[in-house]
This record gives sequence, structure tokens and C-alpha cells, in this order.
Amino acid sequence: LCQTCMLEEDFDAVLNEFDGVMADFSCTGQYRQCQYQAHLDQVKRMSASEDRHSVNSSPANSLNCSVEKLNSTATEMPKAKLGDTQDLEDFIANLDKTLEGM
Repeated sequence: LCQTCMLEEDFDAVLNEFDGVMADFSCTGQYRQCQYQAHLDQVKRMSASEDRHSVNSSPANSLNCSVEKLNSTATEMPKAKLGDTQDLEDFIANLDKTLEGM
């Protein structure tokens, strides 16, 4: 019963957020931009509050972290040269070993 209540609350929150976004799209010009910014700020506050109270990170946060790591790794690694396949060969060898163990 409690889980059903939580699902209903989550669904209501999603519907309210959707209604807010749809209202923003129906507005024009600067008013819409102001409304969008207010909505974005509210969602950020809610997300920050949930993060502080959550034991597990949300999939969106872990995805953002993964994207950040991917982008930072790309800037730290030297640029590969044409014909430089050692990393790929090592990966394939490691994959073969893993598959043999299955």
C-alpha cells in the first residue's frame, strides 16, 4: 500500500512537471524564458534535495558522471595515431580471456 502511494506521488510529480513544461511552451517570448528558468531552478532544487536524502545515486546522476569522466578522459589521453592499434588488441585479448572463463 505504501509503495502504491509513493508511485502515485511520483506520477503526480511527473504530471505536474509535464504540465509546467507544456505551459512554458504555450507562452511566448521573454515570459516563457522567465517561466522556464523558474521551472528549471525548482527542478534543480528538488533534485539537490533528493540527492542529499538518497542513499543511491540516480541513473541520471551516474550518467552525468560517466559523461563527465568520458569527456575528461578524452582530454587527458594522447591523440591516437593512424595504425596505433595496441589498445584495441589488448582489449580484444582481454575480452577473449573473459569469454573463455564463462
